[in-house]
Amino acid sequence: MRSSAECDVVDDVVPLEEASISREVVTSRNIAEIREASRTRLQEAIRDRTTAEVEQQLSYCAVPDVARQPDASSDAKKNALALYRQSFYADDDTVEFTYSIISAFRHSMSRRNFDDPDYREFFFNIDKILKGDALRPIPTCVRALRDLFFIVEAPPLCGKTAYINRLLQIFDTPFRFYGTGKQPAYMSIVPLLSISYPSCGTVEGMLREIRYRVIERVGRVDTLKDVIPEIAGQDSVNAIISLCVQVNVGVLAIDGACFKSLAGQPQEVVDMLVKLQQRSGIVVVFAATPVFLHCLSLAKGGSSSFLSGQRLNLGSLGNVADANGNPDSTSTLYQFVSRAWASGVISSETSMPIELPLWMAKLALGRKGWTMQIMEGLHLKVAKHPALIQTLNYEYIEKLALQKLAYQLPTRAALVHWAERKDLEDELDFYNYIDHFPKTIFNVRKFKNLLHVRT
Repeated sequence: MRSSAECDVVDDVVPLEEASISREVVTSRNIAEIREASRTRLQEAIRDRTTAEVEQQLSYCAVPDVARQPDASSDAKKNALALYRQSFYADDDTVEFTYSIISAFRHSMSRRNFDDPDYREFFFNIDKILKGDALRPIPTCVRALRDLFFIVEAPPLCGKTAYINRLLQIFDTPFRFYGTGKQPAYMSIVPLLSISYPSCGTVEGMLREIRYRVIERVGRVDTLKDVIPEIAGQDSVNAIISLCVQVNVGVLAIDGACFKSLAGQPQEVVDMLVKLQQRSGIVVVFAATPVFLHCLSLAKGGSSSFLSGQRLNLGSLGNVADANGNPDSTSTLYQFVSRAWASGVISSETSMPIELPLWMAKLALGRKGWTMQIMEGLHLKVAKHPALIQTLNYEYIEKLALQKLAYQLPTRAALVHWAERKDLEDELDFYNYIDHFPKTIFNVRKFKNLLHVRT
């Protein structure tokens, strides 16, 4: 991000928790220190990162090491496990996908050139937009940032939301960007704005969600005070785009699109997101279930550019057995189960049963959420009865899985039936668990027709 002569924007930044500080207090501080802090903060936000660093930032063990010590009490272990499912383990595909998002973010932020008169006019045009003016053409300096879409595809309980939460941790918190002068002006910077796909499934709902999250993240102060009293009318999309530009959103992440969302205006919502991206240069990350993305691919409109972005599939972790039926320690599923074992309260000196990944593959069908539920239950049992670890067998893990996945057993049964027979026992299963099925089911004529009836 570059400064301009008029605004002379420096790269400072006061973190969001200081965002309500008065201008008198700000101007009484050592301006030179503020400027130096700003440069450091901005440079840190947009600096290049190595793949190894991205992997380190993505991966997170929520249970502290002290809970794995032999002398840790049972109560201490159980208390530590309250956060167990907040842990996140990134495979190579997830790391590469995230690296691409960070690179796109860096380009998006660094190309917003306030020395460019066209960009300055584009940026400071929000008041006119609110009065009904059209959006200014996207300036040349950010024109190359079109079509920066990233799609996360996964059934429920396979890690979409957990991944978006890790992105929130990787990107900086919102901060203020101060200019120079006796009373320096400032701008807000929102590296990543995370929103939920609106339950109503409409453009109006999406616009309200964006506005609400901007106010929540930045605060209703100064430049944002009553910026957009209501989201309504034909100019509301332009107003929201201008708002996102004004608070310098770097990445917009949308999570939660599913089969029920198709009852709204999915194509109109996507067209709006395409317009927002192409008229602002903001990076868009969109997380949805396979059925939503499949139906979107069949629709007309701006879906082609939207769906052509890089894609991360967080479905089943795949096969864990080698050609001889033995556990393959290099497989993604084996590595995931191994980390789930090591990140709970079991001592690092205790080896994981070699068959455990095979058991988990059969019981949890390679799904991250179900695997973590079962492993959480195992750690809780071990925290109370440490000797249990010496007698683990498939029968015990199966019994534990039936308890932990009690509410998911009908879904699991339908998925097993599909995997084994490429059919379903009951057509109602198709509709009841439609978000859980892999996209290959929608290529079967019978289910393609059933889907067409509902959409």
